[in-house]
Amino acid sequence: QFLYFIGKMVLRRMRVFGRAPAATAARMCATNTIIPDTAGGGDGKLILFGLDARESMLNGVERIGRAVSCTLGPKGRNVVIRTDKGEPKITKDGVTVARSIHFKNHFEDVGARLIREVATKTNSVAGDGTTTATVLAWTIFAEGYKSVATGANPMDLKRGIDLAVTEILKHLETQKRTVRDTAELINVATISANGDRSLGEIIARAVQDVGSNGFIAVHDGRTSKTVCTRHDGWSTEVGFATNELLTDAVALTADIDAPVVFITEGKLSTLREVDDVLPVLEYAAANKRGVVFVAEEVSGDALDMIIANHKAGVVRSCIVHVANSEERHDLAAATGAQVTGDISRYPDVSVLLGSATRAFQDLDSTAVLGTADASTRVRLLQKKLERSNDELEREWLHARIAKLDKVYAVIRVGGETLTEVSESKDRVIDALNAARAALSDGIVPGGGTALLRASTVLDDIINTDEDMPQDRRTGVMIVRNAARLPMKTIANNAGVEGPVIVENVVEITDASVGYDAQHDEYKDMFQAGIVDPIRVVRSCIIDAASVASLMITTEATVCHDLQGNDVPDQSSNDVGQMFK
Repeated sequence: QFLYFIGKMVLRRMRVFGRAPAATAARMCATNTIIPDTAGGGDGKLILFGLDARESMLNGVERIGRAVSCTLGPKGRNVVIRTDKGEPKITKDGVTVARSIHFKNHFEDVGARLIREVATKTNSVAGDGTTTATVLAWTIFAEGYKSVATGANPMDLKRGIDLAVTEILKHLETQKRTVRDTAELINVATISANGDRSLGEIIARAVQDVGSNGFIAVHDGRTSKTVCTRHDGWSTEVGFATNELLTDAVALTADIDAPVVFITEGKLSTLREVDDVLPVLEYAAANKRGVVFVAEEVSGDALDMIIANHKAGVVRSCIVHVANSEERHDLAAATGAQVTGDISRYPDVSVLLGSATRAFQDLDSTAVLGTADASTRVRLLQKKLERSNDELEREWLHARIAKLDKVYAVIRVGGETLTEVSESKDRVIDALNAARAALSDGIVPGGGTALLRASTVLDDIINTDEDMPQDRRTGVMIVRNAARLPMKTIANNAGVEGPVIVENVVEITDASVGYDAQHDEYKDMFQAGIVDPIRVVRSCIIDAASVASLMITTEATVCHDLQGNDVPDQSSNDVGQMFK
């Protein structure tokens, strides 16, 4: 009461002597404040401070964490997601679940968005492990929130968290092994594909085929089977333009050996553009070679002329529709062709034509095996890749480089229904990224074992470093407990007592031994094929700790919209809050 009285006197004197207007003084005192949005003309912005800010974020974090954590492990459950368009989506992919969750209460949604950032960052760096990263971030923030609420200094907690993460990363390196053969790579892919051995074999062989620098695209298939295709040359996911140019009407394919390649900048359709087609056909006929016509579109009179010569057996031809100009120039580099918009400027058409050993088309794709050296074009694309920060652009550039380097493959995911295809596609993408990471950086024991073993190092720090401040020690303890949570969650999802499983594994001295939730056994994880890429585990703990520790140190949350926000009313205690 005394502090409350003093506060009122101070505010009164501030108003009297003009140090601050009444509205400003009230705003300084308020714990939860509405600030009018005078610039935007909206209803205003709402700010939460202190424990209220962290508690509102925690509510959102816990809700999204529970939804994601139920998918973890071989016996984890699926999540059904209602979509605005199309059928509901069924998935076990952590980042897909996280991205689908939005809350009406915008303060809770702030916490959910930050957790989505953890999952998204882990997915972009490692391509897998998003569920584990979400669970780690959830528990680190939840335990940190409790510690701050009981008086711990959030900055010292963060220092302890950072110290613990550094020690865990060091210990993970001691557990790492390189991938020695195809069997180990199949194990990695199978685990990430939720135990589907057939998918694991397809993915592992595809990754080994194209190497760590290759690119594997994943598309919806047209059959019930999942298949992988690799072309030793430039390719596109666009099939034949017309069945009039097929060479095998039964198999629905077009196959031409040693064709010349003509690439135009625009379309081939009008009578004027027929004059571009005719010299190319004449050259090909004179040299007894087929022709690959590459354009944005081929239609009308130009198409009729190409079909007529093909059917008459004069010049066998195929047409490739490539809408993107950059990709047409990629093909030009692979075949030695020049991209032109007006052939009339060149008296000798041969200077424009490229060459290929083979051109093949089916219903879904086209492959052109060029004979030219595309290394200069590859270096250009690699420079663009290094400078790009956009995830989609980087993926597109990587795919184009792989096509020119002849290390590009396509996996078409099959299924009986669209829902099944969608669910399988999520698992294939996770397994594909995990296999790449394993081949590149190595593997550690899976099933949460690597993090659990690394957490034992933190016990030594906590017990031996007597000079460490208590709040920093609490931060280390938070990470130590969080590192044990993935195995505990996997065991809980398998229907057994997670804490018991964790303690049993800790008591086993062999660092490679963990818990096989699928068979309810303790075994050597390397021998059992239950392994994780070290890049995935490393990214999980780094990303989760980074975002969670920043959330712990949050003192205010700003919301741009009042709709749906249930904010505590503490106006009766405004002045008292100022002098806490």
